[in-house]
Amino acid sequence: MTTVETETSIVEDKLRAVGRAVRRSMLDSLPDGEPHRWLYQLVRSYPSRPGKAIRPALCLATCDAFGGRSEDAFAVAVAIEMMHNAFLVHDDIADGSERRRGRPTLVADYGPALALNAGDALVVLANQLL
Repeated sequence: MTTVETETSIVEDKLRAVGRAVRRSMLDSLPDGEPHRWLYQLVRSYPSRPGKAIRPALCLATCDAFGGRSEDAFAVAVAIEMMHNAFLVHDDIADGSERRRGRPTLVADYGPALALNAGDALVVLANQLL
């Protein structure tokens, strides 16, 4: 294995680890009450789909690079990823996208009104983490 392949593997492993931790934290922070079927079930949809987790990883790496502790920036990293998921929901509404991360979009499954509510709820929930 070349040095580039080794370094690439290290970065990919770190991104996967950050992605798992952030996804778990996002899902743990989301309400599970009512209205479950028409809001919170939809809100959980995008955060439960694995993504690249580049934004939260960059947040944590920047904190480390400036001498901070990544644990202190973790809630911010989670909020950034949650906000990104909200933007994806809104983007899918604007574009009329059918699929996101290998699954149907919220707008395709539930229509624009419920998808918009879910995206807006993700924005509010992300801000509560800060």
